[in-house]
Amino acid sequence: MNTIYKTVISRDEFINLYRFGMININRNFLLKESNNIENNLIELFKILSFNEASDYLILTITDEFYNESFKNNTYMLKLENMKRVEVLSEKAERFYRTKVNSKITYDLTEYRNILSTIETYQELNDMNRGVEILFEQFNINSELEIEENFPKNLLKLIKEDNYLNNAYKNFNFDLLTYRRENKFNKEDKGFIYDLMIIAILKDRKDERISKFKQGLLHLDSSPAYTTLNEQKKEKLIDYISFIVDSDNENIKKFLEKLGKENLIIGSVFLKVKNLLENKEENQNYWNDVKCVIDDFNKEYPTELKMALYFIGLIFGYKELYDDYYDFIKDKKEKAKLEEEVQAKAKELQSKKEALAKFQSEKDNSETKAKEELEKLKSEKDSKIKELKEKNNIAEKEKAKFKEEVQAKAKKLQSEKEALEKLKSEKDSKIKELKEKRKTRNTLKNKI
Repeated sequence: MNTIYKTVISRDEFINLYRFGMININRNFLLKESNNIENNLIELFKILSFNEASDYLILTITDEFYNESFKNNTYMLKLENMKRVEVLSEKAERFYRTKVNSKITYDLTEYRNILSTIETYQELNDMNRGVEILFEQFNINSELEIEENFPKNLLKLIKEDNYLNNAYKNFNFDLLTYRRENKFNKEDKGFIYDLMIIAILKDRKDERISKFKQGLLHLDSSPAYTTLNEQKKEKLIDYISFIVDSDNENIKKFLEKLGKENLIIGSVFLKVKNLLENKEENQNYWNDVKCVIDDFNKEYPTELKMALYFIGLIFGYKELYDDYYDFIKDKKEKAKLEEEVQAKAKELQSKKEALAKFQSEKDNSETKAKEELEKLKSEKDSKIKELKEKNNIAEKEKAKFKEEVQAKAKKLQSEKEALEKLKSEKDSKIKELKEKRKTRNTLKNKI
């Protein structure tokens, strides 16, 4: 007997299966028939991108050719292996019968809890993702505990305008389901007037509820409203600071009745909610949201987190993804810019190090050249000193030699003079002898 399997395929996969006769599906998407098949199918749906009932179908297939069909962890599903096609709703059945192929029989699935369970799961997942991306965008500490239990059909209750239709549960539920009926001014204190209305309607008195729904529940008789209405502040945080720090008895009574935490959470929630709901009319709405968050983040981080948690819940990922993608884009651009800056810094550091190395080498070269110059200078000075010493010695020897020459010259002069004297004496003697001889001859001749 063949084993029966269930699997889930998308609309496009189903169209391709009918058109081409076969498709490849993930082996892990094959579920054996069992008593737990409905829960297994639900878990399979949870990992799929589910938007509406017609996105997917449930197929019943046999394991004929099963073993030979596996390849790379995929199963080749052939049209002849398909034994039954199930859809998740009557609307989906009409869609496939009229828009896809009328020749195929589409059975409304017997697992009636699948659609409601998946829709609830997807809705809760969308709400939680909305909270996550808000916390990520505004760097909110996600480790702070939030203890708040809302019904799983919270969004349905909000969409159905369920405010005041049930007994009072708590402030937060009233805050999330509240819809303004009175025409308050557009200043930020109008959001505090909303909180006054919520506080007044807490007791659920029919007369007040009736007036509220008609837009006739006025606050003129409220002393706190009169006091607050006289104030002219620039921003929501300024009104909150005025109320929190006020010594006015009327304001103090209002704050005591509402609670400081509820005042801050409620006013921030209503302000941001209003900005997001009317973003088509205000191109700078996201900057305004950032300003509100910056104003409250330093002094009231816990209350701000709770307000953003509520915003994430009621808007969800589907309503917030446009701004989130802008955030991711900016984040990537900033990361890219940071990488470029770091690359530039690294490049500059390399150049700086190269310049420092060059300067060091230059300094070393200059130092070496200076040392060599000093060495040459020293050697030059030594040579000069040596030459001077030799010159001094030569000068001394020259002077000595000169003295010796002069002494010898003087001696020679003296000897010359003595010689000339001797010669003169000799000449005188010779002359004298000649005179004597002449005289003798004369005498001789006379004789």
